[in-house]
Amino acid sequence: MPKKPKPYSDNAVYLEAELEWVEARCIHLHARRMASNTVRDFPVSAPEQRDTNRLRLFAWQKRKNDTQRTERWLRMQVDERLKQTRSAHRPPALDGLCRSYALSAEERTIVLLAAATSLTRAFEPLFADLSDFEC
Repeated sequence: MPKKPKPYSDNAVYLEAELEWVEARCIHLHARRMASNTVRDFPVSAPEQRDTNRLRLFAWQKRKNDTQRTERWLRMQVDERLKQTRSAHRPPALDGLCRSYALSAEERTIVLLAAATSLTRAFEPLFADLSDFEC
């Protein structure tokens, strides 16, 4: 029988897990974008570049699939621990903020994205790369 996930011990631990998911989401979006760009550019490439582009496409599609699996696994882990935290009557502060402003799940994610760059500069290059990307 699988072990029941432990509740988050505090807001900082919860936020760290959410930010790990945000990072995985950004990396997946980048890989998805690169795979899409490679597909888009493939038909117009010169014949001598087609083998290179085929390998590049394969690599980006594999990365896209791998990063998607990682992102989904992290999201599932965060959600399971969050469920345990809430059932222990210790919801994170973000829950209170979302409840106070009646934020949807999408708006909750936007709050996390905004917080990410405020808490660590590690997200700046990830966000810069995705700045003109439509999710």
